[in-house]
Amino acid sequence: MAMQLITSRIGKTLLNIVSVFAPTLSNAAQAGEDMGQAATATGAPSKVRATVLLEHRLSELITTSGQATVVSQPDALRVDLGVEVRARMLTQARDELATKVEQLTQAMKALGRENLSMQTSEIRISPLYDESEEAQLPRIVGYRARITMTITLEDVDPAKVGAEAVVVVDTGVDAGANIVEGLSFFLSHPEQARERALKLAVADAERSAKTMAEAAGLRIDAVHDVNGTPERPMPIMFSDELALRASLKIEPGEVTTTANVTVRYHFTRP
Repeated sequence: MAMQLITSRIGKTLLNIVSVFAPTLSNAAQAGEDMGQAATATGAPSKVRATVLLEHRLSELITTSGQATVVSQPDALRVDLGVEVRARMLTQARDELATKVEQLTQAMKALGRENLSMQTSEIRISPLYDESEEAQLPRIVGYRARITMTITLEDVDPAKVGAEAVVVVDTGVDAGANIVEGLSFFLSHPEQARERALKLAVADAERSAKTMAEAAGLRIDAVHDVNGTPERPMPIMFSDELALRASLKIEPGEVTTTANVTVRYHFTRP
């Protein structure tokens, strides 16, 4: 009996709460409906309709990719020339190295190439130890000093870049360089090849999009977005052995620049 009385009281209380808030909820719902009708009447797009429209537009996209490769003749070269000396005394090794580096520098300047530059890329000095069987303890018997100079020549006539490489290497060896650590050819202005590759890649993507749209009975409308980056042109590398034999004729080959893009297009139905 007590439980029935409590249940009855709870039911009446809930009924009173609902009766109190019901007009408020009803008014809020009516107000929202009136606002929606007012927005429609004044022509202002509602947020819901805008979201639906956006989702609809994003669902009507054709995604395609494009690729292009640009082949260019290199117009620049880079070679690392090294000078290594050995002497009994550290000061002697250092002075002899400085003399040979000065000879190498003056020889390169004497070539008279305006776009030739030199940069020291490595300096190394290390002791020489007695490696005879009689030597029981490490004993310094001399020093080895080495320096590597990076020689760069840019804006060369592509038809002459191979011959210029021969001149640079031969001049360096004649001036005292006894180490050739590699020869490479590249583009002085790679951005031009990158831009061209990107344009061709986008054009390739557009052709693919039009082909797919036509096959599906659609029509390309506008570009939604474009993503892509060109790859850095890969320099042409030659081995140290070939570079040392630079008196031979060197054919630089070609530099390739590749670009890959992804493009999304809006489409319409005719």
